[in-house]
Amino acid sequence: MVENKNYSKTNFTTEKLASEYDCCTFTDCNFENMQIGNTTFLECEFINCNLSNVKLNTTSFKESSFDKCKLLGVNFNDCNPFLLQFTFADCDLSLASFYQLDIKNTSFKACNLSEVDFCESNLTGSILDNCDLSKAIFDNTNLEK
Repeated sequence: MVENKNYSKTNFTTEKLASEYDCCTFTDCNFENMQIGNTTFLECEFINCNLSNVKLNTTSFKESSFDKCKLLGVNFNDCNPFLLQFTFADCDLSLASFYQLDIKNTSFKACNLSEVDFCESNLTGSILDNCDLSKAIFDNTNLEK
């Protein structure tokens, strides 16, 4: 387990990931096209990182935040759903998928959510503030409150 560590400009595509990160900050890091399976991020912060096309096989995000990150095509529905909680601000999530996820009270602020799949997900109490939702799919999605 890695605790309270700050990573800056780290290219994780050539680094081995730990199995668990607790209260870590990742700034200007690259995770593009990585397999990030079975990794837990607890209270971690991602700032200006590239996570496009990462594979999240049972990855856990618990109280994690993404700020100014590139998350193109990420299938968040492959995450471990237990205690899944994250927030997004100024992120590009084009073509991402949250299919069938229970992501109540999730905050999306000033994000590009074009062509995102929210089908059958639970967004109760979530915030979609100043986001581009062009071609986003909300089939059978719970958008209460």
